[in-house]
Amino acid sequence: DLLIACGVANSMGGEIKISKTTDGDRIISFEAPMGKVLPGEERVAGESLPEEKAAESLPENLTVLIVDDNRFNRSLTRTILRKMGGSGWKISLAEGGQEALDLMTEEKFDLILMDVQMPGMDGLECTRQIRMKESKEAGEAVTIIAMTAYAMEGDRQRCLDAGMDDYIAKPVEADELKSVIGKNLPQRLRINTPRAD
Repeated sequence: DLLIACGVANSMGGEIKISKTTDGDRIISFEAPMGKVLPGEERVAGESLPEEKAAESLPENLTVLIVDDNRFNRSLTRTILRKMGGSGWKISLAEGGQEALDLMTEEKFDLILMDVQMPGMDGLECTRQIRMKESKEAGEAVTIIAMTAYAMEGDRQRCLDAGMDDYIAKPVEADELKSVIGKNLPQRLRINTPRAD
């Protein structure tokens, strides 16, 4: 799945290179910027930043719903999450808002990554309906993070007003997504213990 790998590399600001040796073997290499430490920001080896500490405490078991009308975006986001959460994360996919609502009648999710611009029911309306249902049933609120390529002024506030917990711009970068998930999950899910069903 080289296409998915290229998508992940691009989301990190990097690239995948393919070359051949004189024997005809292929060499696949990956390069990505890792950032630099600015003066006064030196870190002790092994010391974590606050957002890294939140990400480190991601649970071993998590049920996630990715809602996006674009097949490639769904696949790319799922690949990033699998690397992040491992085999203990159950990841479901929905192509739109109505399908997401239908899936939620069958399963309880800990986290929803919601595209905003979708045909039919968009992410904002889907979120409003989820929050309305939660308020009627007095159930625990699912964490909903908006994912959108439209990072216009006011978009973040519209997402929050609809009931979303946070906002991340596309293309999704693995480190940023990990940080946003870590800081928005309820405390009970940040402890690395198996989920009680």
